[in-house]
Amino acid sequence: MPAIDAKKYFDDYELTPEYSFIWDAKKKKGEVIERPWTIKDDNGVVSHSLLAPPVVVMIKQLVDVLNL
Repeated sequence: MPAIDAKKYFDDYELTPEYSFIWDAKKKKGEVIERPWTIKDDNGVVSHSLLAPPVVVMIKQLVDVLNL
């Protein structure tokens, strides 16, 4: 899903997360930073992937909507 369209159709919790860690040596404490994981597709478009459960729900809803 192109990142520019992802916000229109999905909530943040549905996107695959990327985790970064920052270590503060003075405080001896780490901080976890979470943001949507981004990749470039074959055409160079920045994109997000979806976590598996939302995709399964979306497919089930699609079957219901199309009366399959």
